[in-house]
Amino acid sequence: MNRRTGEPTEREQRFETLVRQHSRPVLAYCLRRGAHADAHEAAADAFAVAWRKFDQVPAGEEALYWLFGVARRVLSNQQRSRRRRQSLSVKVGSIAQEVAVGPEAVVIRNAEDQEVIDALRKLDVKDQEVLALLVWDEVPREKVARMLGISMDAVHKRYQRALRRLERQLPHHRQRTTPPITEEGGIS
Repeated sequence: MNRRTGEPTEREQRFETLVRQHSRPVLAYCLRRGAHADAHEAAADAFAVAWRKFDQVPAGEEALYWLFGVARRVLSNQQRSRRRRQSLSVKVGSIAQEVAVGPEAVVIRNAEDQEVIDALRKLDVKDQEVLALLVWDEVPREKVARMLGISMDAVHKRYQRALRRLERQLPHHRQRTTPPITEEGGIS
């Protein structure tokens, strides 16, 4: 706030625009990767980081992918913290913390969809991440490569490998077709 006028500063206005434009996709990204309460906290933390490092936030659509990267690190930190707490609980003989049911259990009604979600959870974290970024979040391949610190070729190979592994987890499904990924990253 401008102390003299009581109006938001230009930085505050730009940040409000950033939040308005990207809060839903960032929250959706977090909800697909964590428990409901953790997801909301992670999304809020991602925007807190954006406020602190506002000069580093890219302009336009690039900001969303930057926020996805921040949210990914926040969720990873949450998961590490949760594992440490659970390990400590076991060491002191405490009852293990109850893990909240993810948002998929609430949203997904179709048994086949649940089977796919269960199969996804059985995949390696790297496979889950590349599938989620390319298919769910429709992040362009070059952005995924930058976020994960790998080449676009490696993104393509991980995606193909993840799909094959997912298909092996779904033995009851009839012939599957690989959803083609467009140059932008989404399913065509």
